Amino acid sequence: MFDYNNLSPNEFEILCSDILSRELGIELRHFSPGRDGGVDLTESPTNKNVVVQVKHYLKSTYSSLKSSLEKELIKLQEMNPKPQKYYVCTSKELTAENIKEIYNIFKDYMESDKNILTKNEIDKLLNKDCNQDILKKNFKLWLVADQILTQLINRDIFIDGEVLLNNLKVDFKYFVQTSLFDQCLDILEKNRKILICGDPGVGKSITSKMLTFYFVKKGYQIRYTTNGLISDLKKSIQDNKDLKEVILLDDCLGQYYLKLREWQDQELISLLNYISISENKVLILNSRVTVLNEAQNSSGVLRRYLEDEKVKIKTINMNDISEKEKAYIFFNHLIRNELPNNYYDMIRANKNYLSIIKHKNYNPRIIEYVTHKKRYEKINPSEYHDFIIATLSNPQEVWSEEFRHGLAMEDRIFMHTLFSLTDTFVEVSVLEECFVKRIQSEGMIDPTRNIFEESKKRLTSSMIRIVENEGKLLIGVINPSLNDYMQNSLNVNRIEKEHILDNSLYVEQLERILGEASQERLLSELQTGEFLSRKSIDNKIPLYCLYNIWKFGELNNQYEHLIVEGILKMPREIKIFGDNLSKVNIVSILLYTSKYNTFYKIKEKFSESKFRESVLLNLKADEAADLLCILKQQELNEVYYEEWESKFIDILENFINEFDLNDFLEYENVDDLEFYYENKSTNELEYERELSRIKSNIEEKLTNKAFDLVEITEFIDENNPDVQKAILQGVYEKLEDEFEETVKWYLEPQSMGEYPNPAIVNTPAHIDELDLILDRPLE
Repeated sequence: MFDYNNLSPNEFEILCSDILSRELGIELRHFSPGRDGGVDLTESPTNKNVVVQVKHYLKSTYSSLKSSLEKELIKLQEMNPKPQKYYVCTSKELTAENIKEIYNIFKDYMESDKNILTKNEIDKLLNKDCNQDILKKNFKLWLVADQILTQLINRDIFIDGEVLLNNLKVDFKYFVQTSLFDQCLDILEKNRKILICGDPGVGKSITSKMLTFYFVKKGYQIRYTTNGLISDLKKSIQDNKDLKEVILLDDCLGQYYLKLREWQDQELISLLNYISISENKVLILNSRVTVLNEAQNSSGVLRRYLEDEKVKIKTINMNDISEKEKAYIFFNHLIRNELPNNYYDMIRANKNYLSIIKHKNYNPRIIEYVTHKKRYEKINPSEYHDFIIATLSNPQEVWSEEFRHGLAMEDRIFMHTLFSLTDTFVEVSVLEECFVKRIQSEGMIDPTRNIFEESKKRLTSSMIRIVENEGKLLIGVINPSLNDYMQNSLNVNRIEKEHILDNSLYVEQLERILGEASQERLLSELQTGEFLSRKSIDNKIPLYCLYNIWKFGELNNQYEHLIVEGILKMPREIKIFGDNLSKVNIVSILLYTSKYNTFYKIKEKFSESKFRESVLLNLKADEAADLLCILKQQELNEVYYEEWESKFIDILENFINEFDLNDFLEYENVDDLEFYYENKSTNELEYERELSRIKSNIEEKLTNKAFDLVEITEFIDENNPDVQKAILQGVYEKLEDEFEETVKWYLEPQSMGEYPNPAIVNTPAHIDELDLILDRPLE
């Protein structure tokens, strides 16, 4: 039932300790191999009444297990005094004959063969209600134990982005379930939204990924994006509001805040609001602290939303990660990267691991770097500990030596070109196109060689990773800290920046290399028409053309087809070069300004159904109402109005569904209601009366708000029964589905069935815990 493959021997010992401590009603401690004298678990080193031997022999043969236990018998016979009770725990499944043979080995020290706990017995104990807290502590034990994640890994469950699955099995096996992970899980189970923030490399992405898979286990499907287009993501999840979905936005504000500054603060808030009223949806966001701070400073609407605590923020701080958890992270990386014993001996010598665990700059990303095979193979075993300490002491140099002295010139060009295109993943074909352009300009083309493939092969696994998504090959850096290094190095390397810019093909290259300074260059290209030779990964060209018209009012027949494409693609609001552009404003200008209307044939475009449908797409109800008034004045075909009226009814229904009832509750006397609620058993009538009053008040306000929107729409008769019916039905459903739950959420304690605290807690001396984890052979 449970999968013990993902537990290290030490983790399995802790699991057995927790289970038997609970079952026997005593506190068991566990000890490091080589110093236990035949004891893995006992209540006290000096009072060994109960002794437990733990054998995590899942992948070994029964004969190996039996041979090992026979050696333990010799140690047991030498103990003085002898333990009163002796237990054997193993993760293997054993036959009845196997159990009988093991019992015969230890029959002088066991009451019965019940003292032998195999995988089946441990499974049964973990399934007991009183042990659910232990099960929750061992996240890795049960997440992939059935077919749910197997289906996910086999791509049977829909997932948008194969990148998420890259190295899943390896990541999962060596993931350390910290107390911070448990805190994030509690927040999500109560609030369904979380923003995890922290410095680079503290574990935001891996924590977010594992939280996502926790909800997959509970029957949720995944929505995940690597391109940061929140509007596309929101549109996809709205198709089925009843479907249980967990949405993950990794680096949701961008690695350098570029994406949000241009497009996404309103889109992000719209998504957060949608999650608030969609009980089957869970949203997991993460961001760097510096980027979050910049986003809040630059976007007042985002700052106000977060200050209202409408989404819980959890900050990962390495000071909050215990030294014990840091030790597990370090040990698991050593196992994952198959560190040879002669290297590990230098870590164990004189307890050198303590200087690593206790280092002020300890960071999982640096640990990942120093334990990678590509790194330690270049270091002599005797120098390995010093190498780790030197890297921790100067973390900014993590990639410097390798990048500057370990790469050929074409490999550095390869990496800089990749950085200029994306901070996540980009299609291999796009990177190759830009790389070849740059190599040609450097005069490095040799027709007998495929320089791109040669560099790609050399850099794979050490600096880049390649994944497949929907039939396309995507490429990105192996670690986000590489992007940090390249950004810092390019900031002081003017010559290389100019080389990248002079050979750039995509708008995104200018944006990423120049940042805010890209405005002047792009505007100049827009004026000269040179901009039309540009390409865009995110298809931004049409939007920049709309901006050019809005900003400068110039006419250019080369832009005609791009104007239409821009309206088709445009979200309800975008920000370009610090200017806010709304769809309503853009369409209004194009329609009302006769020179634009005539030159770009805007009115004629409404004969195309795709164009008409796009006009109201993504708009809020009041924006749609304003735009419909403008369209009415253009004396367009009556048939078009009927289409828009139907679309507008849908927008009104969405407005009602997304309305936050908590905003109304803030203006009500909830203190009185809370008093009635707390005394509900003796004041049932007063409670129901107050509840009814608030409900009626909200219904009136919500209905009036919806009708206000209709009244300003001139071409829709406010007495239209279809419109009235849609509004009233929407109000009714909103109240029916969500009001009671909203009041309950507002008043009741935020308890979602938390597990009880363990009856027994292992509390050995602090330094012994670190020794226990790291002063053991790598298995």
